[in-house]
Amino acid sequence: MSEFLDKLIESKRHSIELIEQQIEEYSQPCDRSMAQSRTAHREYLKKNLKRTKEELESLLIKQSGT
Repeated sequence: MSEFLDKLIESKRHSIELIEQQIEEYSQPCDRSMAQSRTAHREYLKKNLKRTKEELESLLIKQSGT
């Protein structure tokens, strides 16, 4: 079970890194025609990042409890 949690934690950390990179990309200046959709996607990524960090914290708590 511990090995499974370790892999899950590692994958969540990797996901967080990828999401942060995408947020940075979508924060760059762009054409006005694309600005609204990029902003919406960036906000979606921020929510996804928050949820993923909460899941990671939960897994870390679960791991330290076992």
